Amino acid sequence: ENTLFLVTLSNWYSRTSNPDEALATAQKAVAINRRKKIRYGEEFAYSTLGAVYFSRNDFARSRENFELFLATVQNKEFISNSIYYRLGVAQEITGDRAKAMATYALLKNISDRDRAGDRFNYRVAQKRITTPMTGADILIIKADNELGRKNSDTALVLFNDALKQSNGDPEIQARA
Repeated sequence: ENTLFLVTLSNWYSRTSNPDEALATAQKAVAINRRKKIRYGEEFAYSTLGAVYFSRNDFARSRENFELFLATVQNKEFISNSIYYRLGVAQEITGDRAKAMATYALLKNISDRDRAGDRFNYRVAQKRITTPMTGADILIIKADNELGRKNSDTALVLFNDALKQSNGDPEIQARA
């Protein structure tokens, strides 16, 4: 009955391609933290739930949990570009382009060589501010999530659909 342990366990399940266990464990962490408040427990649980729902292509729930995370986090300086980027994507996919643009603008320009993912997310977010996601972009995100969950047949269908919608765009074709 330790919120922080359960959040850590949920992250481990998520990273080992066990999204159902990750989701159940993170939900249990939120429920326990309602009864036994642990500092940081709630915010980490919401962050984890946002990531798990994102990986399951449930962008509405991902957005809801990432927004709860932002509302509960005490030090916004520690929010990674990955969280801001996935929240922006979830907002855009769920139809709130204006909010997504504002979220993309929160990403920090990282120069640290050890944080290539954060640097990449920053560059992509800068593009997203000026250029809305296309249907092919959304399909690629969903396909990447399916692939991450070891659903390669579903991922292949989504990647092929993205290629069909690419309109010859070499960047989309390379990503698909």
